[in-house]
Amino acid sequence: MRTAAAGTGSTQSTWSFTSLPNGQYNVWGTWRIGSTYATNAPFSLYNGSQLVATTQVNQRLTPTGLWDGTTNWQSLGTVTVSGGVLMVKLTNGANGLVVADAI
Repeated sequence: MRTAAAGTGSTQSTWSFTSLPNGQYNVWGTWRIGSTYATNAPFSLYNGSQLVATTQVNQRLTPTGLWDGTTNWQSLGTVTVSGGVLMVKLTNGANGLVVADAI
C-alpha cells in the first residue's frame, strides 16, 4: 500500500496487466479507509495507452460490491482490451490523501 498527499495529479501509481487475451475485463480495486483520505480519488482505466474511463471513488468509505472472504472490493469499471494490455492509474489529483492498494 502506498499513499500520496493531495496534489495536482503529478504523483501516480500504475498497475499494468500484460499478455491478456482480447476481451472485456471488470476492474476492481480495494483500499484502506481513513478520515483524511480523498473523497474523489481518480482511477483511470486504459486499453493499452488509450484512456477508456476515469472513475472517482470515496476512499473514506469501505469498498463495496465484492467480498472475497478477506477483502472488500469495489468495481472501477469495465475495459475492452484489444491489444493485450490493461492499465490502471491512480493520481493524487484529489481533495485528500490517496491510497494505492490493490487492483
